[in-house]
Amino acid sequence: MKCCLITKWEAKLSVKVAAYYLQRMKTKWGSCNHWVGNIRFITDLVKKAKDLIEYVVVLEMLYLVESTHNDRAV
Repeated sequence: MKCCLITKWEAKLSVKVAAYYLQRMKTKWGSCNHWVGNIRFITDLVKKAKDLIEYVVVLEMLYLVESTHNDRAV
């Protein structure tokens, strides 16, 4: 079952998230493997405010649109 935020933003961004995972990470809020469409989020994200969670979800999903940190991604 997909997170409702992922479903909401898949339509808006015209992307498809293959799978998402919660993982213990020390230095990142999330990561994206754009080749297979998987996104990982830090487990502590669920403890944050909804607007911060949505920001991180959208940010990681944008890597499915633009996989590099360049001017287009900003």
